[in-house]
Amino acid sequence: MTTSSPDQPLGAAGLLPRWAQKVGGLDGWSRRGFAAAAGILAAAALPPFYALPVLLISFPCLIWLIDGTQNWRRAFWVGWWFGLGHFAAGLYWIAHSLVVDLRFAWLIPFAVLCIPAVIGLYIGIATALARLVRRGLLRIAVLAVCWTLMEWLRGQLFTGFSWNPIGSVWVVSDVALQSAAYVGVLGLGLLTVLGAALFALPAYDVAGFQWRRIVPAALCILIIFLPGHLRSDFREPLEYHPEYSSSYRST
Repeated sequence: MTTSSPDQPLGAAGLLPRWAQKVGGLDGWSRRGFAAAAGILAAAALPPFYALPVLLISFPCLIWLIDGTQNWRRAFWVGWWFGLGHFAAGLYWIAHSLVVDLRFAWLIPFAVLCIPAVIGLYIGIATALARLVRRGLLRIAVLAVCWTLMEWLRGQLFTGFSWNPIGSVWVVSDVALQSAAYVGVLGLGLLTVLGAALFALPAYDVAGFQWRRIVPAALCILIIFLPGHLRSDFREPLEYHPEYSSSYRST
């Protein structure tokens, strides 16, 4: 006969908490490899694939990995490995450009790995700062804000390298992209990271799934789409100058 503790619920209701605990308990190369894999998965949401649902897996996993670290230093390396995988997958086109002239093909390993290794530091800083606050909603919010701040810094420091901001995943949706007129691509990125990472919250309900846990994530998605929908429906009508309207219509 088996028994379960309150921290180890049985059945489908406890599947997500057990998975989150397993992810957070990874250590050594298992943790590093899993973080890099989560970063690679997140890159699939970017152009040209636009597999947006993968963000609902990769960012919750990143939160759970941060939760499982003992201090901010280890959280930094979780973010760095996530960034290494994310940027290595997102900058695959560099390898294509280096095979145009095969004399430069030997640079592929350095370009594809060294650049992500450097800009991955930005993600590491974001996860380290997120580790400084208590887990849950506050940590998720801090991660989203710090991710956005690091994206801005990435575009400013050392001549800037703002390639593949996370907000660009919404290029696939004309409605969602309209919101960039109000909050910019960085604002879309903030809402994207926040909304995706908030799906980590149900894992904290060890007693069973509670629908109220996904309300904040649903609000983020609504904020992304609603302004764009309103902007599309209530855009200003086109008007032509009287001197050109008649000639325009005749052509």
